[in-house]
Amino acid sequence: MNRKLIAIIAMVALAGTGAFAQLALGISGAVYDNSRDITVDGFSQAWDDVKHGDGYFGFFVEVGMDNLAVGASVNFSTYEEDWGFGTEYDMINVDGNLYFQGHLFDYDAFLDPFLEIGIGRMSKDYRYEYEDPDEDNPLLSSYYWDVGLGLGVNIGSIGVFLKGLYNIPMGTPDTGYYWDGTDKVEYDLAAFPISNLKFTFGAKVMF
Repeated sequence: MNRKLIAIIAMVALAGTGAFAQLALGISGAVYDNSRDITVDGFSQAWDDVKHGDGYFGFFVEVGMDNLAVGASVNFSTYEEDWGFGTEYDMINVDGNLYFQGHLFDYDAFLDPFLEIGIGRMSKDYRYEYEDPDEDNPLLSSYYWDVGLGLGVNIGSIGVFLKGLYNIPMGTPDTGYYWDGTDKVEYDLAAFPISNLKFTFGAKVMF
């Protein structure tokens, strides 16, 4: 997992220990789609995909205060990819995201509609380092903005939610690097194709 993302998640969790803040930890599943609009049918198809184990799966941490929240999440998908000539590699796609939410009611309200905006990075790389000829850089990588709506239901300290987000690719390419002697040389990485939509389902425990 990206070291910067681990640091961000740790900082968000640490912030949740402060006064008046509510820390939540959870699991999530995400499905991506290139449709132009968020629809009920889109949510239905995404939920079917998640139930059948298709999509990305991971975890998140959130800190809520009254009507606002900040969170960090990571979802990933592992698979085998055939490179031809009988050669297969174990690959991993990772979606790391930092986001802010505005909640119509309190963060832990029974019925919890909310607005979300965030920034994320999607990347593709070898799953295992021993197969990776370049451990410092992913094969593909792209940054994106996302914005959308969600709806949660909270009962006591347990909550579930769904959200639909529009993804907006950022124009600036991600950069990799290599060492030429003592000189660090940066270069643009190949872009990860960003889907138009992201449907996310999750469950959390609030402390």
